[in-house]
Amino acid sequence: MSSTMPRRPTRCGPLDLGDTRATFPTDRVPEPQVQAALAAAIQSPAYDGPPLRHDYNGPVAFGAATIAKAQHRLHELLDTAIWFAALGPLTGIPVPALLDRGITSEQDGSRWWLILERVHGNAVRRPTPAQQHSLGTALRGWHEKAPLAGLALDDPGGLGIMLGSARKFHPDTYPAFAELLAETSRGLEMTAIHGDVAVAHNTLVAEDGQLAAILDPGAIHVAPPEFDLAWALAVDMPRGAQMAPLLDAYGRDAINPDNLDALLPLFQLRRLLDCYIIDEPDDARWLHDHLGRRAPHLLSLPGVPLSP
Repeated sequence: MSSTMPRRPTRCGPLDLGDTRATFPTDRVPEPQVQAALAAAIQSPAYDGPPLRHDYNGPVAFGAATIAKAQHRLHELLDTAIWFAALGPLTGIPVPALLDRGITSEQDGSRWWLILERVHGNAVRRPTPAQQHSLGTALRGWHEKAPLAGLALDDPGGLGIMLGSARKFHPDTYPAFAELLAETSRGLEMTAIHGDVAVAHNTLVAEDGQLAAILDPGAIHVAPPEFDLAWALAVDMPRGAQMAPLLDAYGRDAINPDNLDALLPLFQLRRLLDCYIIDEPDDARWLHDHLGRRAPHLLSLPGVPLSP
């Protein structure tokens, strides 16, 4: 992948349709390698949790004040985790502190592991306006203050890795969908982005409605800022969220409404396709009905499933 050195602000160029310049696999790391990395992580003096049971599965183990985390996707980079942890002190965005890190032996796949601060908060399923407001404020800070580093949308392989689940699970839909996203994105200003956050996804929320933590950035780190706004709305609107709290907190002065209007239906389609993979039929039904009213042409793309 591309260097993590800071980049100059730029506009989005042509995207790598068909992954002709590079292909990054997004499959899961083999489970024995995940468990070897997690076993290495819990040996760190920074980890305060108990030993793992012999039958334990999964990439995360919990201590009282720390979390051990193992690489579980092939495309995930240790450099991304280090960059992400640095954003907290740099920008004031609430992200878990990185306490230790390492890489397993070549025999165990050279997989990375982390020890992170355990942030106490709740994952929410139905966003409130206050929670959306908190996320909008955080995203504005991210886009304005986070350094431009890592993989950009228009880098070789960038589009394919961002749409990795559609590429793998909806191969008939992916080519036409990717082309539409490439056409819509070309020429747009790009900033640092999170790439995979909504109130109901990759956040922990405190009792007062403020964000306790933003978690796990996506695979693309430089793209139009409207990508983050469109994805947050695509995830949260089927669960009762409205557009105004997020966008008002972000600041209407910083939003190009034409860009967001063009991108939002595409990200709703992306979320619709994901919902069939992760078994969220209620969200899928809402998105299908919404797109049927607002962007029916997207439902006519090859391979788009019927409403559940």
